[in-house]
Amino acid sequence: MCMRARLVCVDSQAEQVVLADREKRYPVSPSRMFEVLVDERDCWVHLRQGEVAPRVLGQDRPHRMTWSSLWPVSPRDRIDFYLRAAGDGSAVRFVWTSDQPPDDRGVGLVRQHLNEMLGGDLRGWLHHLAFGGTAAETRQQPSFTPWRYPQPELDTR
Repeated sequence: MCMRARLVCVDSQAEQVVLADREKRYPVSPSRMFEVLVDERDCWVHLRQGEVAPRVLGQDRPHRMTWSSLWPVSPRDRIDFYLRAAGDGSAVRFVWTSDQPPDDRGVGLVRQHLNEMLGGDLRGWLHHLAFGGTAAETRQQPSFTPWRYPQPELDTR
């Protein structure tokens, strides 16, 4: 049972609030996309100050996986990914849930960051791989991100 208010859905069993629910399309198969999200996330997930690398908490290869929170202040946050075939590629739906949501401004900042990460950084990583780049070279030079423009630090005051 869901109660909706301002695009927020509260699941009464899990007591989690859905704060983002988006779908993006990518030019690779769901199984390859699964590998990128699980095994190569260290190559393209660029953490901001105060964030931690997500861990994979659960998975149903190649259809679903759950990442742990990126934010130590909200350790029970989750990002669930649902993958499906879409044309010659895949569609990835991501759902961010929290039982301790930030204020409206914080929600907006996190949504923007997730969209940049999953829309820009991930797409850039796939483009890099399509043109012969490898995870090995990126792991050897963690600052090697030719697809990524420098991101300004957010003023979170």
